[in-house]
Amino acid sequence: KAEVIYFKFTLGSWTKVECNLQGEDIENRSLDTSAQTYYRGNIASWKILQHTPQKSTASPHVLVLEDSLFMQSLKRYRTIRVYLPPDYEQSHRKYPVLYMHDGQNLFDQLTAYSQEWGIDEIMDTAFAQNTKNACIIVGVDNGEQKRIDEYSPWLNTKYGGGEGAEYVDFLVHQLKPFIDQNFRTKPQTKHTGIMGSSMGGLISFYAGME
Repeated sequence: KAEVIYFKFTLGSWTKVECNLQGEDIENRSLDTSAQTYYRGNIASWKILQHTPQKSTASPHVLVLEDSLFMQSLKRYRTIRVYLPPDYEQSHRKYPVLYMHDGQNLFDQLTAYSQEWGIDEIMDTAFAQNTKNACIIVGVDNGEQKRIDEYSPWLNTKYGGGEGAEYVDFLVHQLKPFIDQNFRTKPQTKHTGIMGSSMGGLISFYAGME
């Protein structure tokens, strides 16, 4: 079956990935298997990520749910990561919830693409400054090769997409009820947020509008 494949060259892992001459990330390469039988590309430079950790860098307040959730609207499984405020186990408080995409990148350098975002450290610092800043963060792992499909509501003949509505349906009708049932949350709309980067930003905007 012919398809467009998106990729980058690496030296065996994402810690050694191609970049431009300035050491900056580049856009994914593409290969249309219906029109091309081979691919030749020039590599400008290599981005070598130093000090790759040998163990998790996630805060002790981050839980990785043992069983991946089955996304009923998309018929596939997904790993969910949950950051709990530092006082969660010692209080009876209920907390607002922020849902974030690209869960692999949020908390842990071991699972992040290029560099983790340090959301757990940011939230720990915010809590130390003012306990009113406490918030539950729910990180939804991306679907890797399905990432663009899930994060775009509209089908693009070059890049894919078209599964955004089904992905948002999973967030609203399956994941949120699960989180509200299993954690002490403030379930009202005014206490619920959604956030992402790049394509994750697009699907967040779409979810908010819908």
